[in-house]
Amino acid sequence: MSGNQPATRMSQNSGSVPYSPTSGVPGEEYSYEVRVNNRFQMGRMIGSGSFGEIYLGKDVQTGKEVAVKFEQTNVRRPQLIEEAKLLQEFRGEAGFPKFYWYGREEEYHVMVIELLGPSLEDMFVYCGRKLSLKTVLLLADMLISRIETIVVRVKRHVRS
Repeated sequence: MSGNQPATRMSQNSGSVPYSPTSGVPGEEYSYEVRVNNRFQMGRMIGSGSFGEIYLGKDVQTGKEVAVKFEQTNVRRPQLIEEAKLLQEFRGEAGFPKFYWYGREEEYHVMVIELLGPSLEDMFVYCGRKLSLKTVLLLADMLISRIETIVVRVKRHVRS
């Protein structure tokens, strides 16, 4: 993996909504031999933002689909390492993706996590930019549950 951006050697075709990692042209998802940690085969880009880029990946040892997040090492305020620490801390908790690997590949920090599905933004667009009251209440319930999990962990650390 060389060059300034991982996208130069990988597909720039974003997934459609709703996201399905197996949709599209058969064999296209993992048509590149770029590997992360000699274990994760890279596929197409499935997301991006100010933090970096997310690619569909495949664990060549287990055959499981994963999400691979890239962040350049020269960013002013690295976020990926902190996210990796948090996901390791919340390993096994409901609502948090499984953490598989974090490390450095050339000029990128890379984290491999469980592939979850469409983002909330993707689903919002898919639903015509309108959410029902029931959906909003379900989202609120999930958010409160996640916040409770975080608060319980923080309290444990403060006590010890």
